[in-house]
Amino acid sequence: VLGMGGMGKTTLVAKAASTLADQFEAVFWRSLLNAPPLPELLRELLRFFARGQLGQLPDSLGEQLAQLFAHLRLRRCLLVFDNCESILEAGQAGQYRPGYESYGQLIERAAQHEHQSCIMLTSRERPQGTKRLAEDGAPVCFLPLAGLEPQAGLALLKTRGLGASADRAAMLVEH
Repeated sequence: VLGMGGMGKTTLVAKAASTLADQFEAVFWRSLLNAPPLPELLRELLRFFARGQLGQLPDSLGEQLAQLFAHLRLRRCLLVFDNCESILEAGQAGQYRPGYESYGQLIERAAQHEHQSCIMLTSRERPQGTKRLAEDGAPVCFLPLAGLEPQAGLALLKTRGLGASADRAAMLVEH
């Protein structure tokens, strides 16, 4: 789910996750706001799937991802990664921050390998390399959020008790 900050991406995904939770054996939600390195996130995920009984973590990223996707093939899980823009370089058209490029491997693997789970991301911008994943017919889709139509914005203001003159309300909705 892509869109400007404050548009309601997290709220929308939280509602979707709540509504769909009964279709999954497990739901894992992680904010990337503090930009955890991928090995830290994978350790959390693997511990989650091992129900706290995680033994020795494989050394290589490839082996860690293989272990994660083995779990995602066995169990239908919903993984939600919120605030993905935190691992992207600001103003660099979706490029990963130095040291965070491995997140691209996670996303690509999720799109290209068979499993029965779903991954939802929220971000202010599309991570580099993901556009082609949606174009290649993979089960990847993007939901770009746009602003409200003027009438819907005015109705929202009214339901929230924010009364103003028509001109001022229209200007607020426009912003």
